[in-house]
Amino acid sequence: MQIIVALAASHKAHQADVNHHISKCDARRLYETGEGSLGTVIEAVVLEILSKRSIPQLKLTFFSYKHIYGHDYTKVYQ
Repeated sequence: MQIIVALAASHKAHQADVNHHISKCDARRLYETGEGSLGTVIEAVVLEILSKRSIPQLKLTFFSYKHIYGHDYTKVYQ
């Protein structure tokens, strides 16, 4: 439910420009708050990234995650 509320109230960027540095930083933050932590996902970080980044930026972030960590972000939680 929190994700729906966060996305509805988001201030998502709508520009098509993507930034490789941001994608790598966001990929690292996702890793550190998920599988790189002691097993507790820090939902605030995930919600922040999902609600503030444009779709093209999120795609690049997930591509960067896979490139850096060797698997899709979603595979961790299945």
